[in-house]
Amino acid sequence: MEHIRNILPNPLSPKQNGNVSSASPGELTTPAECPQCDGTGWTQITQGTVESCSACQPLRRRQAALASLPMPLHAMTFAAFKPGPGSRKGYDAALAFAHNASCSWLLLAGDKGTGKTHLAVATILERTEHAEYGDPGKFIVYPELLAELRVGVGNGT
Repeated sequence: MEHIRNILPNPLSPKQNGNVSSASPGELTTPAECPQCDGTGWTQITQGTVESCSACQPLRRRQAALASLPMPLHAMTFAAFKPGPGSRKGYDAALAFAHNASCSWLLLAGDKGTGKTHLAVATILERTEHAEYGDPGKFIVYPELLAELRVGVGNGT
């Protein structure tokens, strides 16, 4: 019988940027270390039935979130944010969202230069560092978002 690694592709193949959050003792630092799935990202339930590996999926989600962020943005943390006039409310909302796993979306709107990108990145980084806060999300710029939406509409999804 063939090993599952040879049958299924890796579910997430993020760009490696070396900035995966620091792990606590006993926590995986790379999916390849996972004893449950042997680094494939999948575990076999029954013959021919697989599911995502529950042991390494939180790390894979964090890696995917970090991979979606260009390196220069990794310095955009909540601690580095300097609220200007009118941006304090957005800062408070983004920080509250980042720490609340029950929140599933956040819309940041405002004029150019008010810190929307910084707060979006800080939210992703905060949720990446603390898996208990929920799925970190994905950083995507407007033109890429439109392209993904066009593909979805074109496919009828």
